[in-house]
Amino acid sequence: MTFSLSQASAPHHPRPVASAVRQSMRRSLPRRFIVAAFTAFLGGAFAFWVTCHISIAGEIPGIAGKADTVIRAESAVAGLCVALFVMVFENRAVTECLVYSTGYAVTGARTVSGHHPLPPGGLKRSALCVRLLAFALGGTLGISVAVLWAAPPLPETLLIAAAIVAVDLLVARFALPRLRAAREQWRADQLRLARIDAIRSHGVHTTATVQEARFLRSWLDDQPVFELTLRTSGPEVSTFNIRYADYPRWAPQQGDEFDVWTDGAVSDADADELVLERRRAPSRPAGDVKHLRRPSGGSDGPDTGPYEPTWATAIERNTSRARILHLVSCVLAGLATLATLALSLIAWMLFGPSRWWLVLLLAVGCISALFMTCRLIRIRIRPRRVVSAGAPLGMPGLVAAFAAFAGLFGIVFSWVFVFADELALGPEGRLVGIAAMLCLFSAAVGFIIELGTAGFVMPVALTAMRRAARAPAAPVDLVHRALYAGEPAAARLEHDYGIVVGAAMLR
Repeated sequence: MTFSLSQASAPHHPRPVASAVRQSMRRSLPRRFIVAAFTAFLGGAFAFWVTCHISIAGEIPGIAGKADTVIRAESAVAGLCVALFVMVFENRAVTECLVYSTGYAVTGARTVSGHHPLPPGGLKRSALCVRLLAFALGGTLGISVAVLWAAPPLPETLLIAAAIVAVDLLVARFALPRLRAAREQWRADQLRLARIDAIRSHGVHTTATVQEARFLRSWLDDQPVFELTLRTSGPEVSTFNIRYADYPRWAPQQGDEFDVWTDGAVSDADADELVLERRRAPSRPAGDVKHLRRPSGGSDGPDTGPYEPTWATAIERNTSRARILHLVSCVLAGLATLATLALSLIAWMLFGPSRWWLVLLLAVGCISALFMTCRLIRIRIRPRRVVSAGAPLGMPGLVAAFAAFAGLFGIVFSWVFVFADELALGPEGRLVGIAAMLCLFSAAVGFIIELGTAGFVMPVALTAMRRAARAPAAPVDLVHRALYAGEPAAARLEHDYGIVVGAAMLR
C-alpha cells in the first residue's frame, strides 16, 4: 500500500498494507465496534445492578438478609473493577483496525514494549467514547432493574433517577462531540486514501533513493523507527524526510529505493499529493541488525524484540510443535466448554431459579468457550479465512475464563449463605466441590488458551494452506512484499505457493 508524505511526516508514522488487507480491516471495523460496545454494555449493566441492589436493599440479589456492610462494600468495588476491566480490555482490537484502515498512526504511551500505534486525530478516542456510552447505558439499565426489584421509597427513587440522568448527560457531553470529530476525521482520511490511489494510478512516476537512515532509538509495535532522507532521481531533483518503521529483518538502509508518484512536479507537490511506496526490501542478516531489536524489559518484562514477525518464523522453521499445541488447545477448549456447561447445570440444581443471574453468567461463559473452540478448529479447516479475517481469539477466551471464575465465586458465596447452618459435607457439599474444581479448570483453560493463541495460529494456518496446495514453502521476502504492497506479489504467492496474506499477519 502506498502512503503520502503527510502520513509519513512527524508526528505521524505510515502503516502501509496491501489494498486487500486494508479492505478486510475496514469491513471488520463495524463488527469490532459492536463487540466492544456490547461487552461494555453488559459489564456496566451487571456491575451497577448488583452494586445498586446491594446498596439499596442491603442484600445480594436472591440472598435475602445475608450480607453485612463489609461484604456489600467489597462486592460493589469488585463489580465495578471487573466491569471497567472488561470495558478497557482488548481496546487494541479496534484501534489497530482503525490504524490500518487509515494507513497511518501516531505514537501512544511508551511501555516496556515500545510505543503502541494509535489512530490519528479525532479517531484516537473513538473506541473509548463508544465503550463509555455503552457502559453508561448498561449502568442505567442495571440501576433501573435494581430500583424496580428493591422498590425503595419514592424520595430515594427520585434521587437515584436524578443521579442517573446527570451522569448520562455528562457522559454524552464528553463522548458525542468526540464521536462527531471522529466521523469527520474518518471521512477525511478515506478521501485522502482515494486521492492517493488515484495519484498512484495516473500520476507522474519517479524513484527516490535513501540517502541516510537514522535510527531514532524508539520502537512502534516492536518495529524500529527510522527517519529517512530521500532524494528523487530524474531531471528534477528533490530531497525530503519521512518516518518509517519495519521489522529489523527489513530495516531500511542507505541505497534502498522508493517509488514516487506526484500529480505534477515533485518540488511543487503538496504533502498529500506526493505518494510513496517502498520497493521490495531484501532481508538483512540477524547479526547486522541486532542493535535494532527492542531491548529486554528486564526479569519481569518482555524478551528482546523480535527479528521478524511470527508468520516469517512459521514459514522457515519446523511447525510440528505448533500443530501439537493447536491440537491440545482444541481439546482443552472443548473440555472447558463441557465443564462450564456442567457447572451451569449444577448451579441450577443447587439453587434453582433464585440464582438466575448466576446461571446466566455461566451460560455466557459456556457460549464463549464454545465459540472459542469453533474458532480454534477453523484454523485447520479454513486457514485462508482465518488469515484473511484476522479476528482475534483473545476475547472469547477471556470471557470464558472470567465467567467461569465469577461462577465459582457465585456458587461458593451462595452455598455459604444458603447452607450456613449445614456446614457438614453432604450431597450438596460434594456437588459444590465438583463445581468448584470444574470452574477452576475452566478458568485456567480459558486463560491458557487466551494467552497462547498467538504462538500457533500462523504456523498451523500457513502449513495447512501449503499442504492443501501441495506447494513448497514460500520465500519470506515475497510474503512480506505481498502483505505490504499487494499485487502482483500477492497473485504470484497464491498461484505458486497456495498462500494468501491477510490481517492476521499484522499481529
